[in-house]
This record gives sequence, structure tokens and C-alpha cells, in this order.
Amino acid sequence: MTWGEMAGDYRRWMTGYEKYDSAFTNKIDSYFKIIITDSTKLDILKHWLSDHNEGDSIGGLSNFIAMMTGFGYEDAHFEEGPEAGKWLIVRFPYYGDTNSHAFTIVGYNDSVRYDFNDDNMFTNNVDLNGDHILDLRDSEFGAVKVANSWGA
Repeated sequence: MTWGEMAGDYRRWMTGYEKYDSAFTNKIDSYFKIIITDSTKLDILKHWLSDHNEGDSIGGLSNFIAMMTGFGYEDAHFEEGPEAGKWLIVRFPYYGDTNSHAFTIVGYNDSVRYDFNDDNMFTNNVDLNGDHILDLRDSEFGAVKVANSWGA
């Protein structure tokens, strides 16, 4: 187990040709990009995570990068269910400096709810951002689950 031989410190570089060579057994062989603007594209992502869109017994992963200056963590609003007590990122800035961070999407949960406009309702048919377009940016339903090297 090459990685485990490094005492669990994920910040260290591997050294030695054998470790370098063995790393090539775990590499991507292709990639594609999904610009998620509507529920159809979101469904593609969900099916990729679940079964590679092919009924496989193992799903896939997805990565994205976001600006980190000015993003918004919120204490979890999940009082019940499998996501109770978890953190929720409710916004990323649209622009910023070069302080960006990559995340890996490892799952999703359609039952997560967040009331962005504090009207005590969960909707997907109200123009929350005032752009006169109803799309996923106006939905208060669902969330992706991310793995984050920075902690919670």
C-alpha cells in the first residue's frame, strides 16, 4: 500500500521510482465537462455519481473549482435525517482573486432544503436572484456532498 506507507500525512510527496510508477495504475483515462444550468444536466451528474450513467455497480466522482474569498459557510440547518449536523456552503463568489480551491463531489441528497430568501418556504419557482430567469440558481431543494481537504 504505497500511500499508507507515508504515515497518513496526505501533504507529503511520494519519493522513489517504484511509488511513482505504481501511481500510474490509478489515473483517469478520460474526462468531460458538464455545465449544469438546468435539471437535465444535474440529472446527468447525479447518474454519473451513482452508476457512471451506465448502470455500473460503482459510481463516479466529479470535481469543481471555486473562488474561496467571500464564500459562505452556514451552520447546518439539518435537524433530522442523514445530513443532520453537517456544514452547508450556501454561496461562492462570482469573481475574486486567485484564491481558489478544488472540491470533489462524492454524492448528492435531494432532500436537503435551504431557505435562501428567508420566507419560511422552500421553493424552486421564485426568482431568488432577480435575473428574471427561473433556473437551478433559484432552487432551494437539494445539495451535492463534497470531500474537502480543508476539513468539514
